[in-house]
Amino acid sequence: MTIQMHTKQSFHTFWCVEHSWGLISVALEAEVKAVLAELNQNGIETIRNGYLPTREVTTAIENVEVKVPRIRSKKSGGVVNFIST
Repeated sequence: MTIQMHTKQSFHTFWCVEHSWGLISVALEAEVKAVLAELNQNGIETIRNGYLPTREVTTAIENVEVKVPRIRSKKSGGVVNFIST
């Protein structure tokens, strides 16, 4: 995902928004990996299955759009609820 700079934004605001998007994305990916490992270790076979629709996350600077990873059960194919902490 590419963030476009608005005409009213300063370069510094744009830079902060872009990097906050990157940090949030990395944190979500790490959290999903940990959840998958824990579920699989407890005998619940799960896999990554793309992303949920883009959501807005409110930061101190402005709202940032992020893609939240989706988790599915291997056996039933059902969605496993992943709620980021």
